Amino acid sequence: MATDACKQYLKDGKLTLSTGCIHTAFQEFEEVSENAKIIQIVNYKCEKDKKGLIGKAKIIDGAFVFHPVFFHEDLADQLERDGIVNRAVNNENSPIIATHSLFPAEINMGSNKLPLMIKSYELLYTGCGPLESEKNNLIKYTGDPKDHPGFEKANVSPVSIDISGGVKTESEDNAAPRPSVPSASSPAKAAPSLVNKPPMASRGAPPAPMKSNSGGASNLSFTPIAAITPYANKWRIKGVVTNKEELRTVKMKSGESKVFNFDVCDDKRTTIKCVAFGDVAERTYLLVQENQTLAISGCQVRQANKRFNNTGHEYELSINANSEVAPLKDSQVLKPPPFELKNRVRLDELPKRVNEVVDVLACIDKVNPVNTFTSKNGVEYTKREISLIDQTGVNINFVLWGEQAKNFPEHTEAQPLGVKGAFVKEFNGGLSLGSQGGTKYVLTPTDVEGMTEMCEWYATERGSVQTQSLSVGVSSEGALGRDLRLLGTASALQLGRGEQVYMNVKGRITTIKADTAIYKSCPSENCSKKVVEQDDQYRCDKCNITGDQFTMAYMLQMEIADMTGQIWMTLFGKNAEQFMGMTADQLAEIKNDNPVEYEAIFQRLRFCTRLFRVRAKSEVYNDEERIKYTGFNVETPDYNKLNSVLDGVVERLNALPIH
Repeated sequence: MATDACKQYLKDGKLTLSTGCIHTAFQEFEEVSENAKIIQIVNYKCEKDKKGLIGKAKIIDGAFVFHPVFFHEDLADQLERDGIVNRAVNNENSPIIATHSLFPAEINMGSNKLPLMIKSYELLYTGCGPLESEKNNLIKYTGDPKDHPGFEKANVSPVSIDISGGVKTESEDNAAPRPSVPSASSPAKAAPSLVNKPPMASRGAPPAPMKSNSGGASNLSFTPIAAITPYANKWRIKGVVTNKEELRTVKMKSGESKVFNFDVCDDKRTTIKCVAFGDVAERTYLLVQENQTLAISGCQVRQANKRFNNTGHEYELSINANSEVAPLKDSQVLKPPPFELKNRVRLDELPKRVNEVVDVLACIDKVNPVNTFTSKNGVEYTKREISLIDQTGVNINFVLWGEQAKNFPEHTEAQPLGVKGAFVKEFNGGLSLGSQGGTKYVLTPTDVEGMTEMCEWYATERGSVQTQSLSVGVSSEGALGRDLRLLGTASALQLGRGEQVYMNVKGRITTIKADTAIYKSCPSENCSKKVVEQDDQYRCDKCNITGDQFTMAYMLQMEIADMTGQIWMTLFGKNAEQFMGMTADQLAEIKNDNPVEYEAIFQRLRFCTRLFRVRAKSEVYNDEERIKYTGFNVETPDYNKLNSVLDGVVERLNALPIH
């Protein structure tokens, strides 16, 4: 229902959201703006506090979705008159308002993210669901304009509501009318899927292609893959499949689901990753073949997860039931690009790239035999380690699994190997290059620059090089000597500022916090967020779930010191469990049943000397940058190894020239 105030904002009978005004608010930082911003409230909760705030909301502007947005306490009566109260804002009633006062409020929310504040507004329309457009994917706004490069309002279809009740965008005016947005209580009929299900008569047959190509594609222009962003409108790309991963089953909050990934590359040699889930993943897997040329459109564009994405593109495509994935033929076919290592790093740079995906060029130093073993849950795995070395003299293991491990040629020592999309993994202080779904390798990659020089170096100099192995644990002399640091030196050099740093530290535990060592956490898999107790229920804000279950989790905070300084370090999860020698549930039981013994456990740990594997990483809290130290492994020192390492340090110092 439209209000009287709505009339002045109508254009051709439609009320249009102010596309990108959330982005503009964070760019301009102005408390009052000349032009009104028209936004829609899609979630609202009344919260009174001491900061002059009365309510917290989530808003959309046609391009972005953002929360929290607070209303000033002076608006309390107006909000109640307008029906913007608890439980009144939902999928059937998402009020549209106009405001000249939408701005970032410098309120401490316990994070770097600033909320938005509304000090005045006019109610324009009620009784409709969230306004959306099939042409736009609402982007979750981070609160930092730098996180949304390339946003241009002109590339986003304005989202409007016709006062007669139909929801559509201006670019859809001449198209067939689109049904209004369904409410949660009355779901809409599913849109026709371009990932076509076979007809009832042939349900047992392979699925039909997502969308048939009748030759019309050759008359259409294609968008360069480099131009794909969440703000691009009406894009369609053409690319050749350069990597097809296996169809996998993964565990999600809603249960098990299929997932399928593949990469496509266009004629400009720009690559992007495509991801599909559930039934769409199964149909896409049967359709897509390596070296096949595809036309793709209608996907959600989302931020690339750099941990599992080595394409170099800032974004990746999420294929859904309405996406087009159509094979192209004849003159539309692209040649597969040559094997390239775009994200190539030297082996000595890998300690700075932990938990990242990289490309490397190295020579095979040793091919270890296949190793078959059974995990704790009874699953059998096949593994092979290939030792690699490059001109830096650094050695690391490249780990292959399954069929890749079985099929790798055994007698390939001294041959160059190009590896694309390897994952740098750390375990107990040692590093390795892991293979994952998108990892590819080529023996003697002739198209890669530097291959010939690598071969010549191995043939002429490998025998005289003193190597340094990265694939050793914290307790080995190699890793211990490489990363051993004094706490005073680490603090003075501000190790961890800029790039995270892993180091080994021998120190004494001077203080350990017993009162906060364990906490009630979310029971969901892969979530360790602290739950909030509400009426005998436990709520996780991260997962947005409330239930009667929780799990105990560790957060061990301790001060460690040596003769040069001290730091506060935190141990989490399995690392804390290994250090304590018991699970968090077992420690919680002792705390409840025998508080004296609980305190005694921590008292026995105080003033013990241990060897710690520590990560130093910079973080910003309340606009202040600081170094956070996290422990990954704790061991009793082996003084024979430690003395050997220190003797080596003294020898190298004595060998230094004195000027």
